[in-house]
Amino acid sequence: LKLLKYLYDHRNLGVKMKAGDMDNSVLTIFTDSSHNDDLDTCSTTIAWVTAHDTSAVDWKTRKKARPVDSTCHDEIRPLYEGYQRGMLYYRSSKGVGWKYRDVPRFLSDNEALLKALTSGVITPQAKHLKVKYMVLRYAYSIGEIKLGKVDTKKNLADLGTKAQFSIADHERLRDAIMSATIDIEADKWY
Repeated sequence: LKLLKYLYDHRNLGVKMKAGDMDNSVLTIFTDSSHNDDLDTCSTTIAWVTAHDTSAVDWKTRKKARPVDSTCHDEIRPLYEGYQRGMLYYRSSKGVGWKYRDVPRFLSDNEALLKALTSGVITPQAKHLKVKYMVLRYAYSIGEIKLGKVDTKKNLADLGTKAQFSIADHERLRDAIMSATIDIEADKWY
C-alpha cells in the first residue's frame, strides 16, 4: 500500500505505470523456513519473497526465538505471513486497475505442508496453528490462491533462510532477483 501511494505521489518524477502496462501479470510468493538451521542459537529462520511477474517486489526474513519441533509447523508461518502481505499487494494493485492472468501463486519447497493444506487434514499436534491453517485452507478451497511445490534450488526465499549456503547457490539466487529473471513456475501444482 505504501508503494502504491509513493508511486501516485511521485508520478511526475519519471515513474510511469498505466493499468494497461500491468495487464496479464502474475503474482508469485515464495516461502521457506529453515528448521533449527542456526547452529549457535538453534532458532528457526522464516522468509518469503513476493515476485510481480519475474521481479522481486517485497521480501522479509526473520528469526523465530523458539525452535519448533517440526519442519511442517515451521513452514506454515512464512506461508501465512506471505499470504497476508501478498494478498494486500494483490488487492491494492487490482484496486488501481492492474489485471492479473491468474490468482496469486504461493510456492513452497515443503511437500508435506502442501499436502496437508490441500487434503484438509491437520494433526492434533498442530492445533496451535489451526487458525493460520484454516485461513490458508479456505483461501485455497475457494480458489483465491494456488499452491505449488518448487525445488529448493529455485526457491528465492532460501536466500534468507539458509545459514550454510554455498557461494554458488547464493550468487545464482541473487542474480535471479537482481536481473529480474525469476523462474515463477512450480514443479508441481496442487
